[in-house]
Amino acid sequence: MQHSGVEVHSTACIEFARDAGLWTIVQFADSDAASQWEAPVRSALLLLADSGFGGERSRGWGRSEAPEWRAWTPPQAPALDQPIEHAHWLLSLYTPAENDAVDWKRGSYTTVSRRGRIESSARWGEPKQPTKMIAEGSVLLAANELMGAASNVAPDGFPHPVYRSGFAVTVPIPWRVAA
Repeated sequence: MQHSGVEVHSTACIEFARDAGLWTIVQFADSDAASQWEAPVRSALLLLADSGFGGERSRGWGRSEAPEWRAWTPPQAPALDQPIEHAHWLLSLYTPAENDAVDWKRGSYTTVSRRGRIESSARWGEPKQPTKMIAEGSVLLAANELMGAASNVAPDGFPHPVYRSGFAVTVPIPWRVAA
């Protein structure tokens, strides 16, 4: 069927229940980063709420109420007779930093390979170098808090670096030591 001069268009709408919505965690590297970036992050999320998510925003779809902010305190390990260590439950993809002392013989983790294409006016569409990363949902044991790293995934000879974020966003969880 031919539609001359008519652009075919369809739209669908999903309505969410009251108090449903987007949940996110914002984690800063330290208190200096928090003081520098908290206000801009809040402003960006407020703009997103005002302008809307998805298509048909010009018709008023996708808008939401102003974001609600809550401080989050990680759960504390319960008092047990067994020795407890703190593990790190990954909420993000993770690339270990040079100083991250992960015990790779314990924990529960999977690796994933990330690829993609570069969006740069220098050379648009070239493939990024593949990166092996630790998957979200993995549980890692390390003596200190995990930091993660951003790695340069630009192909050889590319005119500028191209970074893939592998910074760790974690929730500390108790890990029972096997007796």
